[in-house]
Amino acid sequence: MSAAGGGGRPLTILLPVLHQGRRVAEVWLRHSDPGVCTPERRALLAVIAEDLGQVLDRIALTRRLEATEARLSATVQHLTRLQGLYRALAAVSDAVVRTPDEARLRRRTCRRLAGSGLFQAAWFGRPDPRSGVCRGGVWTTATRARPCIRSTSSSTTWPGTTP
Repeated sequence: MSAAGGGGRPLTILLPVLHQGRRVAEVWLRHSDPGVCTPERRALLAVIAEDLGQVLDRIALTRRLEATEARLSATVQHLTRLQGLYRALAAVSDAVVRTPDEARLRRRTCRRLAGSGLFQAAWFGRPDPRSGVCRGGVWTTATRARPCIRSTSSSTTWPGTTP
């Protein structure tokens, strides 16, 4: 049989695929024509196996980077919310220092909390210990404020709303 006809003993080549310095796969090549597996082709196949290992390394690195990016994004969102809460509480603190009138202080406090963008509404009042009814309270959303009377023991809805 001629060399071109594929006669003779089959040739087997083993190429390790390395990922992070460890063998993670093997590429086995078997051909009956020894002329197919020249030293140049073996070298080319070894380069391809090495490139495959580098691709696996880069895929693993990309996955780690994506996980790190997701954690950082969640941390940034959390810190942004905390910063907004700090600003809202600083505004309330400023209102406490600058507003001597208690009724105006309640309105300002509610308005600043609801206007901070962190809360949909704010409610402020003083419950009467004997009746359980909160008198002189104020509730507000970002767009409106109004006085209310609210029972602290029975109501589960915001003042001015229906269940």
